Amino acid sequence: MPNRLIRYELGAGIGRTLDNNSGTLVVGDTTPTTTSTAMYGAACDLSGNIYVTDSTKSSIYKIDQTGNVYLFAGAGAAGTTGTTDGDGATARFNAPRGIAVDRSGNIYVADTGNARIRKITSDGYVTTLLKTGLVTPHGIACAPNGDIFVADTGTHRVQRIRPHGLREVYAGSSSGDTYGATIFGEAAQFASPTGVAVAPNGDVLVCDDGNKKIKRIALDGGVHLYCGSGSTGNVNGVSLSTQFTSLGFAVCDKSGDLFVVDLTTDEHNRIKKIDRNGNSSTVAFIFDFGTLGLAVSPNDTLYVIQTGGSAAVIEASSSSSSSSSKSSGSSQSSPSSSNSSESSSS
Repeated sequence: MPNRLIRYELGAGIGRTLDNNSGTLVVGDTTPTTTSTAMYGAACDLSGNIYVTDSTKSSIYKIDQTGNVYLFAGAGAAGTTGTTDGDGATARFNAPRGIAVDRSGNIYVADTGNARIRKITSDGYVTTLLKTGLVTPHGIACAPNGDIFVADTGTHRVQRIRPHGLREVYAGSSSGDTYGATIFGEAAQFASPTGVAVAPNGDVLVCDDGNKKIKRIALDGGVHLYCGSGSTGNVNGVSLSTQFTSLGFAVCDKSGDLFVVDLTTDEHNRIKKIDRNGNSSTVAFIFDFGTLGLAVSPNDTLYVIQTGGSAAVIEASSSSSSSSSKSSGSSQSSPSSSNSSESSSS
């Protein structure tokens, strides 16, 4: 598996100058190649193991704390696709993307090519949790109570799956941009949502890529604007002034800060942090490569999957300090704090 796992030691926190050249190689070849596998999504368990989806090989890999890489489920190098459940290497997937791990160590996979959600136990046994009602499942996240949230790009909805497998539309109906203090559940609209994350307080944060916004679904089902003006660009700062280019996966750390992938057009793909007031800043530049999955470990180490000539996982410490907690009300009014803006020429 010629991907690269790179570790960044940045002391107090992740920095604005993060790039490929300042890291320490842990796993993989130092020379990017065009034959590398296509890692896509990433997730960490409570022990710090990393699980990644490989969309080309239609397989799931595990990277342990010492950097050893194992085929965890799927056909591996053979790349055989299918819908077969069963033990590890006998199971089959089709172009999996998002992945998440619950507190019990169960792994959940957005099996995108099969339009299914798969569950893998910590010892590698694969079952199908959901096989109807989805079109293009992309991002996936686990809530502390066992609920699974899926950003289904194809239906423009956020779906919720209860631990026993019952699916329901959590928010969204058709492609659009409807939200606000009186908008709940299916009255809301998204446009091709991609990433989804669950904050420590139970809010569900959604990368609404088609609208270039991040939206917050509160515990009562209300859908609010969290960050983004809706204009395409690369501007950071106060919540409603922020501009995104192409939003991908998302993950929350234990303090409630949200990290998102923003695929900008200047070959410097960015990892952006949205603090608990909805304000944005760039915390990582990924040079010369595309950027895909994100994961955060129990000690708030951030992992990033990058892919271009080759795929790699980049490790960097995320800051444990952040600004004051987000208010419990709607995020539509501009927060008082602000960060310096970053123009698209940065």
